[in-house]
Amino acid sequence: MAGRIDVMAGLGHWDEVEVDAEALPVRRPLPGPAAMVAEFFEHHDRLDDALAWFSIACRDQVLDALDADTLFGRPELQGRSRIKRSMGLPPDAPGYRGVGGS
Repeated sequence: MAGRIDVMAGLGHWDEVEVDAEALPVRRPLPGPAAMVAEFFEHHDRLDDALAWFSIACRDQVLDALDADTLFGRPELQGRSRIKRSMGLPPDAPGYRGVGGS
């Protein structure tokens, strides 16, 4: 579905992009596709949407349980941090769990 969103946007079918993006969280997407959707929104300067999607992509990550090497290699965590900085928001607190994390 993340690929379809990119194709529909490329064709200028923004109404279909919105419908597909709204349907994705219900499907509980894996971190990779959720991060792709986040990057799509970031590219289109929709930072609130990008942050929401990076949060979905990070839902299973516990930041204080990750070492620096793991954190460096997680693009969804890097993306979330990048968006928060762009929006002037504070960094995540230790122990942060993304949307839907347990």
